[in-house]
Amino acid sequence: MLLQEKMKNLKFSHNERIVLDFILEKQERIDEYSTTMINGETYTSPSILVRISKKLDFNVWNELKKAFLEEVGYLKTNFKDLDANTPFTKQDSIINIANKITQVRIESAKDTLSLIHHDSLQKSLRILSKSSEIKVFTISNLTFLEQEFVYKLRHIGKKQIFILRKA
Repeated sequence: MLLQEKMKNLKFSHNERIVLDFILEKQERIDEYSTTMINGETYTSPSILVRISKKLDFNVWNELKKAFLEEVGYLKTNFKDLDANTPFTKQDSIINIANKITQVRIESAKDTLSLIHHDSLQKSLRILSKSSEIKVFTISNLTFLEQEFVYKLRHIGKKQIFILRKA
């Protein structure tokens, strides 16, 4: 779950919610604010940022702030014009829906590519090359992806074993 989703959906006190709403409203501009400035703008105590950080599984405010800013930057560069969770509405035409689904898939592929590291990919390739048998585990709602992978393994001459787990 995204950090911003946690900030919106987890249970917080009234004052914590005021601070979180302020942070969510400021987005990347929150980097310009010190803890004192945030407390002054929201009329809250200095300890509130520590409590919020702990509830969101961070040790200190600066860790939370850094993670928040990284997420904001990531979302602004990867899913610019579209909310991947709700890409279309009831009012959209069929062709608009098709276009938006296509855009989500393209952005998702670009996002995946940006997360791939050369060394990890090389290591995976070496492991697959040396393996005589590959076991593929999946759960019921992901069998299509598994079938596509198994097909590609067959195509390169690798023996595979498919194991389905029910969700």
